Amino acid sequence: FEQLADMFAALPAVISDGRVWTYRELDSRANQFARLLVKRGVRPGHRVGLILDRSAETYVALLAVMKAGAAFVPLATAFPEERMALIIEDAGVSLIVTIAAYASRAGQLPVPHLLIDSAAAEISGQSDAPLKPHAKAASSDDTCYILYTSGTTGKPKGVVIKHQSFVNFIRVAAASYGYRPGDRVYQGMTIAFDFSSEEIWVPFVAGATVVPAPGQMPLVGEELADFLRLHDITCIACSPTLLSSMTSDVPSLRTLLVGGEACPHNLVVRWSKPGRQILNTYGPTEATVTATMGALTPDSPVTIGAPLPTYSIVILDASLPQLAEPGELGEIGIAGIGLAVGYLNRPDLTEQKFIADFVGLPNNPSRRIYRTGDLGRINDQSEIEYNGRIDTQVKIRGYRIELGEIEAVLLDQPEIAQAAVTTWEIEPGRVELVAYYAPKAGQKAISRADLARTMKRRLPDYMVPSYLEELPVIPMTVSNKVDLRQLPKPTSVRLSGDRAMVAPANDDERFLADALAAVLKFEEVSVEDNFFDDLGANSLLMAHFCARLRTRKEWATASMRDIYLHPTVARLALHLGVADEMTTATNEPVLTRRASNFAYWTCGAAQLLFYALYSYGALWAVNDGLNWMYDALDDPLQLYIRCVALSAAVFFGMSGFAVIAKWVLVGRWKAEAFPIWGVRYFRFWVVKTLIRTAPVVLFRGSPLYS
Repeated sequence: FEQLADMFAALPAVISDGRVWTYRELDSRANQFARLLVKRGVRPGHRVGLILDRSAETYVALLAVMKAGAAFVPLATAFPEERMALIIEDAGVSLIVTIAAYASRAGQLPVPHLLIDSAAAEISGQSDAPLKPHAKAASSDDTCYILYTSGTTGKPKGVVIKHQSFVNFIRVAAASYGYRPGDRVYQGMTIAFDFSSEEIWVPFVAGATVVPAPGQMPLVGEELADFLRLHDITCIACSPTLLSSMTSDVPSLRTLLVGGEACPHNLVVRWSKPGRQILNTYGPTEATVTATMGALTPDSPVTIGAPLPTYSIVILDASLPQLAEPGELGEIGIAGIGLAVGYLNRPDLTEQKFIADFVGLPNNPSRRIYRTGDLGRINDQSEIEYNGRIDTQVKIRGYRIELGEIEAVLLDQPEIAQAAVTTWEIEPGRVELVAYYAPKAGQKAISRADLARTMKRRLPDYMVPSYLEELPVIPMTVSNKVDLRQLPKPTSVRLSGDRAMVAPANDDERFLADALAAVLKFEEVSVEDNFFDDLGANSLLMAHFCARLRTRKEWATASMRDIYLHPTVARLALHLGVADEMTTATNEPVLTRRASNFAYWTCGAAQLLFYALYSYGALWAVNDGLNWMYDALDDPLQLYIRCVALSAAVFFGMSGFAVIAKWVLVGRWKAEAFPIWGVRYFRFWVVKTLIRTAPVVLFRGSPLYS
């Protein structure tokens, strides 16, 4: 990147939040940030977690981590806390870099964090000269990043990518896609999804300009089209599902890069026009983002094209370690410098998926072939035809999902005996996840609403099934496997099966309810149903819903923000009925209260006193317990019994004390607002501190924790 900063010094690298960053400015800021990271203890070989939205500061942070010699571990802001904690532990993350908007979430994680906002002045105070190259050479670990994908065991698995693989990919991709200086490339994906590299690093190599989407919410549908037109975007990389959400054309688009899932031919026909190229890309995370590319045209069938330079593709026999016959269907295998090191801390899985190169392929420094689990064949035009998955992994809206991970979460529930997760094509091009489960005999039934809440807590939003179907028993084949063909079609009731049906009360509600039912393919919806929690909608479906709202003249300015903030028909109708001049005051309440100095210092003193008393009490208990244990040194059996008793007393005593304190000081958890630095604030702080220090949190991420 330092070479690019010299080559494209004054060219715009990023346009973010109304500011233009040149390549030179981006590099200088990254040098300053890298020096701060080194001061904070980041060393070559360390792993740094990133919880960041799309912005220029995010790209600065990514560069800074690598300049400091560390590897970055991106964490999607949509990940539940439990999933983040698992990734942090597995990857050995030593520091989290984030922003003030996610400070509270970062504070719940078991490693220290650095807020970019708070450290802005300190970053600016560092030298912007490049760091010396020996910083990286000091470590034999050449890991660039570790990216986590869905795993069959119920835990995400980390894919380790080296710098050589990543640099090779972005150089090859930039040349193959035809990006050039002057292009404006839209950036809308989370950095925890490796397809975002197509939006960030590939444009940088070509001297193009990256334009990130604003805010935390993703842009979809006509809001995305409006943004692309407003900023004269010339290139976009996205999933076919996201592309299909836009109903109007964007004349400035010169290159459309689709990937992440199968692209339907009708989408190619719809978006093709003279002077515009549509490129279909394919590649798993294990092969460093993208391995093949093909140009799509309306008069040709959709394929995933041919291997990019430095990559090789072979079609393997699905059951034997040999090549499939020419033209025959088999498992797609990928080789080349782009192959990942393997799965972090999973040598068994690495050995299973990364096999020895028994073919002797040229230009394959890894001497391995990655078995993708995808079916395909090479046709007479030497292009690769993709034919879906072999195993239980699927792609929904561009995300790779192991169905086994969702099933593992279902089977963790004590009320559930069997579970199966599959996909259902609601309509052509629209695929949703469906979870089937059978309850245990003699157990209290679990409600769909409770089950949905559990899944939303433990899984990212894109992995939460749209349908939860209870069956008396899961149908099985003669070989004792789930018989997917016998699973019934999902019902029209999503997530909350015991909801009350509230009919529309006026014309506005009736219009909204009809539009929503049409988009979701329901016969009817209740005006009190939450679009997301009760009906299982996602942002893409809501984009279609938003487009229908705009057909009414008085609602022509309706946006996805309105839908997110007012996620029921009743609330949305009430909001849309408010005069425009009232909406700002309604939507943007600002709480302003400055605590007195007395409250501030009194609360701080109380916190210090709590630490002193709590530490003293804990040390007193452990000291007396150890003395009691040492009294039995002459009797091994008695000593062992006392060791066990003391350990149990500390574990259950501290954990129980946290539970008791929570009920005494706070009571039942509920959403509320209270003055900062006050008595209520102090009570909540004490409870959170006790919970964080309770020994039971050591079992977080395991079945014992539940």
